[in-house]
Amino acid sequence: MLAPLATLILQASTPQIRLPEVLRWDAPAAEVQRVLASRCTRLRDRPIALPFLTGVRRQRQIDCEGFAFLGRGRHAEFVFGDDRLAMVWIMVSAAERRPILAAMAAAFGVPSHRSGGFTAFAGHRIAWRDHPPELLFYAPEQAAEWLALFEASPSSR
Repeated sequence: MLAPLATLILQASTPQIRLPEVLRWDAPAAEVQRVLASRCTRLRDRPIALPFLTGVRRQRQIDCEGFAFLGRGRHAEFVFGDDRLAMVWIMVSAAERRPILAAMAAAFGVPSHRSGGFTAFAGHRIAWRDHPPELLFYAPEQAAEWLALFEASPSSR
């Protein structure tokens, strides 16, 4: 059984934060692809020619269509640095901003940062991104880099 990855689940009209089993940080791409095979309607595994993750030699991404999240199938991107899961982006809609952020605040408290188009809960390694609207989950190894980005960006408070 794989360890939990923070994931949002929408229940009725009140979003709640849950931690279902899905993936584990630092899992190799082959393992994640096996898990996603039954959770995606289509998978695409692709190399990222110019890695954007700091300190990695190779980067790749598994794009997943139909990933069940907040009550419907979504596009999700699973990003790997040197064959270790480093971050997950899940596409949402701008119309979902208010209920998702309310659910995040209910689960995690006051956001640590509102800057650079992100509303972040850095202590939980999760953030809402305004453009495009998506949720970011990131591995512990990515935390310092994301914190630096959140702190360096102009505040929108």
